[in-house]
Amino acid sequence: MNDNDLYWASIASNANTETIGGILMPKVRAIEESDPVYYQIDDSMGKDLKERDMAIANAVQVALGGWFNQFIGPNSLYNDVASPFEYGTVAGRAVVCSFLPTLTSKAYFQLPIANNIKLTDNLYFKLIYCMSASETAKDVGLIFRYDIVQSGDQFSTPTVSQTNNESITVPNTQYVMNGYTSINFMIPVAQMGVVTNHSIIVCSLERDITVPNNHAGKFMLAGVIAYQP
Repeated sequence: MNDNDLYWASIASNANTETIGGILMPKVRAIEESDPVYYQIDDSMGKDLKERDMAIANAVQVALGGWFNQFIGPNSLYNDVASPFEYGTVAGRAVVCSFLPTLTSKAYFQLPIANNIKLTDNLYFKLIYCMSASETAKDVGLIFRYDIVQSGDQFSTPTVSQTNNESITVPNTQYVMNGYTSINFMIPVAQMGVVTNHSIIVCSLERDITVPNNHAGKFMLAGVIAYQP
């Protein structure tokens, strides 16, 4: 069976659908009979089966909390050689990546653009974090970068390249677990929509020590959630 997505995208979808187990999916077209031979047009059965698989995968993702829902934990974040973060724990309980207040510590992660991701929705990145609270009047500056790299792209010239900045206020109580969803740490639908073939999203998160009120404490990242609501 041809495994090229561009090939299957060229075949018209089946508008005749059915609902099975609450999941709406196309019916599988049968081989048509014509005297004197049987014939199949445009691999229509394969197209139907592929789209049924995608409908089932999408239903599973919705049940998990979104069309695309992926957790990137501390052990999945890659360290920068020149400006590394520290591995540590929160009160000896949860593994975290600690971003130092005196170094532009940087972490990398990457995601595939799966077939069940919706190119018509924003892709959000939620930070799960905590921090020390030695200076509640100050901020932690973060720089979030992402590139969308498609098949045929050079990594130096990706299809999309973006940099966003954000500052997070230090809480009054240290080691309070927080979930932070920023409008800056996301990929808008206008950029998701340019994806036409297999590609990956390459991301980095960096501590910005140049903010005017830089907090003299660690920013401890317990994970990143990439999702579509």
